[in-house]
Amino acid sequence: MLVWRRQRGSGMRFGMKGRTPVAGGVFLFLGPVAGAVYGAIRGEPILWMLYGFGGGAAIALAVWLIDRRRG
Repeated sequence: MLVWRRQRGSGMRFGMKGRTPVAGGVFLFLGPVAGAVYGAIRGEPILWMLYGFGGGAAIALAVWLIDRRRG
């Protein structure tokens, strides 16, 4: 006869740490959007969207490095 035993926790958690990572990828979205909006006001939306992407990527990288260092 086949007996099913309940496992403690799910198999997806195997090997994962108890801490959840910080979400810094939102800056990859918000940077270009904010830059495009600001650039539309100034008359150069594409240029400022690229500046916003660069700034968002820098902030996302900083968040990732800080989170990685935490643990």
